[in-house]
Amino acid sequence: MSSEKEREEIARRSKMVGLLYDLKDDKPAFLAERKQLAEENDVSEKTIQRYFNRYKEFGIDGLKSARKGRPGNRAIDQAVLNECIILRRENLKRSVNTLITTLEREGMIKKGSVKRSTLQDQLARAGYSKKLIRVYNDKVGASGQRFQRSSRNSLWQADTKHGPYLNRKKTYLISYVDDSSRDIMHSEFYHVEKGYTVIDCLRKAISKNGVPDDVYYDNGSPFKCHDMQRTCSLLFIQKRHTKVRSAKSKGKIEKFHQVVDSFIWENKLCNPPVTDLDVLNARWTAYYEIEYRNKKHAAHNNKMTPKEAFENDEKKLKLIDKETLDNACLFVEYGRVVDKAGCVNFRSAKYTAENLHLYIGKKVNVVWDPSYQDLVWVESDDFKKTPAKPLKMNDWVPKKASKQLPPIELPTTRSRVLDAIEKEYENNEKKRIEAFSLPKPDSSTEIVASAEDKTSEEKLTLDEPNRKGLKLQAFCGSEKKNPSKSRGGKSVSKPDGLSLRKLNKPKETSDV
Repeated sequence: MSSEKEREEIARRSKMVGLLYDLKDDKPAFLAERKQLAEENDVSEKTIQRYFNRYKEFGIDGLKSARKGRPGNRAIDQAVLNECIILRRENLKRSVNTLITTLEREGMIKKGSVKRSTLQDQLARAGYSKKLIRVYNDKVGASGQRFQRSSRNSLWQADTKHGPYLNRKKTYLISYVDDSSRDIMHSEFYHVEKGYTVIDCLRKAISKNGVPDDVYYDNGSPFKCHDMQRTCSLLFIQKRHTKVRSAKSKGKIEKFHQVVDSFIWENKLCNPPVTDLDVLNARWTAYYEIEYRNKKHAAHNNKMTPKEAFENDEKKLKLIDKETLDNACLFVEYGRVVDKAGCVNFRSAKYTAENLHLYIGKKVNVVWDPSYQDLVWVESDDFKKTPAKPLKMNDWVPKKASKQLPPIELPTTRSRVLDAIEKEYENNEKKRIEAFSLPKPDSSTEIVASAEDKTSEEKLTLDEPNRKGLKLQAFCGSEKKNPSKSRGGKSVSKPDGLSLRKLNKPKETSDV
């Protein structure tokens, strides 16, 4: 019991005892007054008599509530408690039973002398309970501390929440809450939890309340998509994210979700159930306007409602025109290739635009509005933003302007490829002939031509430079068998053509 409640209880008991104390000498009046006090205070006469007896014995201290708990000495020896703290600090996951068992095995305490609940209470008082250890080990750190911006539209907190099913189709609630006033900027149910639904909710919130300085999201994929970054950049909004697994960092929107839970439970009582998304959003808008926005909030000391706090703020709203807002909230699909038919693939369909066939094979960007998904545009660096429509198959192909290609072909009278090949072939042949040609003969080398009849021999001397390119096969022909001349019944082979013979003669000039 807290000190304030305890003081109130003591005052109530002393008032009853005071009325009885004046009648202590008159027993019938005392009993009648005791019965009446028991009925008025919803307690038994025995309890009131106990209050009276304790007051007579101990005075005002006798009216205090008795402490709850088991009687007897609940303290543990300080040395034993210190050892338990050391064991807990060595391994923070050790249970109380493990601590007691370890000390019993080490002989520091007798078996059964220390109870688990008693040690757990002592560890909690010393600051080493498991609950406190989880707080110490919390990696969030400063992000768990309370904070509040000083003016409206300084920071918006946003989050999604699972909603009721409509015809077996799930819904998701997306909400934006102003950090300073706790007012709801916009809240709406959607059938999908995607980036474009979050941006659509942001657009509706900005159109009603102006542009915020910062927005605060968790690390969900709808909040970290590149389209969300594009929207915030174009509107000059600083996008911030909480630390991973830190729901308490955006506790204002989490507290608002308790109101959402109340609405969902009330909505389940409806028979027949709601099946249309527009009807669900209409009911939800009426609910949070009455039950949240127009109720006094504890953040303003129960003196103002969130709606009044937002409207009475002195900070000026940053308003923006509709065209700029709509353009910033568009979605872009980058790098879609234009196929041979002059179309781009988008959402499992073919889309075409005027003069898009002139960019066949190039990449373009597909721009679309998440609120009106039939509005699609195509653009690129050299292709202006043009509306695109789904491709319709007709009986005849309409005439289109031919694709303007830059002049590529150049007139020529020869093939550089063939010239390069012939040049390479000639170089290869020249190298091959040089590799198999004879070395230049010295003064003692002569070439003798032998004929089949062996009647005459002519001496050849290669002293002219133009003879260097003769092929080796001209000098060394293949051997052929001559069946006319044989030795011992065996045919004798004669070399066919010219043969070389080294002569140890002085230098002479042979006639060819």
